[in-house]
Amino acid sequence: MSIRKNIIKKFTRLPVSFFEKNPLGRLVTRGTNDVNALNEFFSSVIVYVFKDIFMIFGILFIMYRMSLLLFYIVLGIFPIIIVITVVFRYKVRLAFRNLRKRLAKINAFLSESLTGIKVIQAFVQEKRTKKKFEGINKDYYDSTIRVLITFAVFRPIIGAIRSIGLAALLYFGGKGILSGIITFGSLVAFISYLNELFQPIRELAERFNVMESAMAASERIHKLLNEKEEISPPVFIKSSINGHIDFQNVWFAYNKDEYILKDVSFHVDKGERLGIVGYTGSGKTTLIKLLTRFYDPDKGEILIDGISTKNFNRAYLRKHIATVYQEPFLFSGTIKNNITLFDDIPEEKLKSAIEVSNLSKVLKKKKQGLLETVGTGGSGLSTGEKQLVTFARALAFDTPILVLDEATANIDPETEYLIQDALFKVMEGRTSIVIAHRLATLKKIDRIIVLHKGKIIEEGTHEDLLKVDGLYAYLFRLQKIA
Repeated sequence: MSIRKNIIKKFTRLPVSFFEKNPLGRLVTRGTNDVNALNEFFSSVIVYVFKDIFMIFGILFIMYRMSLLLFYIVLGIFPIIIVITVVFRYKVRLAFRNLRKRLAKINAFLSESLTGIKVIQAFVQEKRTKKKFEGINKDYYDSTIRVLITFAVFRPIIGAIRSIGLAALLYFGGKGILSGIITFGSLVAFISYLNELFQPIRELAERFNVMESAMAASERIHKLLNEKEEISPPVFIKSSINGHIDFQNVWFAYNKDEYILKDVSFHVDKGERLGIVGYTGSGKTTLIKLLTRFYDPDKGEILIDGISTKNFNRAYLRKHIATVYQEPFLFSGTIKNNITLFDDIPEEKLKSAIEVSNLSKVLKKKKQGLLETVGTGGSGLSTGEKQLVTFARALAFDTPILVLDEATANIDPETEYLIQDALFKVMEGRTSIVIAHRLATLKKIDRIIVLHKGKIIEEGTHEDLLKVDGLYAYLFRLQKIA
């Protein structure tokens, strides 16, 4: 339980870049299968291991006291057992490491396939998905067979060594009886003790699979728990954030090979409404990721109220920035909990957010209330309705900085028309950054910057940019024709 809690705690502290590089199914495996393997080790192995070891040494001590000759004969087979056990342990650990990797791949594939099941069915990709899964499943099957073969070889060898030890006892014990060195009773007792001695050895061999599975799981959990977390300085003490934003010569690259942003500089005054326009891949969303410190610039500075964002604690900074993303995400639960995120938001503020975002009209139309339950990902609501919930969420938290990242892309024209005036009312007094492909949305925006290949190439109001007749005017004409 404690390990699983630490894993979940670790997940919440890891940077976004970690989750972008690791498949969801693989991470789920860390918190479920791997933790279960450790639990099985502690609950069903570790106690019995000490018992078996105690039994082995106890029997050897009794043998030692009964007859040194027969004791040395028995003791002579132990180096063979130790060598075989060391080799077996090395082989089985490699096999279990490989098995865990294959299991993580299965979980990752299942998670991805189920998430994208609509796309798979819409494009008739069932056969291809099935074929790909068969390949991954075959690899897992082969890894399982390797583990079974390893144990199938080890266990008979231990049995053969026991038989060799028994034969040696009978041979040398018989000679000892004839010469009067050993009594018949001692030989019978040693044979009985030899059988008792191999019983805990067999049990240890039986538990090797659980032990090695747990070792492989612990290595992967240890690697996860040692991943570098988001490092945040102590909270910068400031009574409030006003919302002055400065990007100063910002450069940034995801893979360090090609810069997404190149020497970007602009300023947003408190309460100003800034629009950002550009082709897909020009770096618009990256600007927002840098502002909210999901990433930090490679070069340059981002300042809020004259203070570098690197000097703000990430959680403190994000509490003052409300972001509405293009792809709305809702948790399973009530609509109210998806707006408040279980935070204690005053009822008046909650009602205001619902009214201003026009979510109230949708709820009335669907005859639903705030306590209506939605499924995982907001199932039961359309994409536009889910987006309205995220609008209400951003408004309810009443932050000094508001970011809309293509927030109206998934809203139908009627709903978009309804929220336009409401949004501009909400923007009053709040520093607002609006990323939009629908340029008509930006007509009332105070200022617009145009990004192209990571650089700002145009800046001005809607009317000014149309007069310049550059990229903005070109994009506007295209949408007007469409």
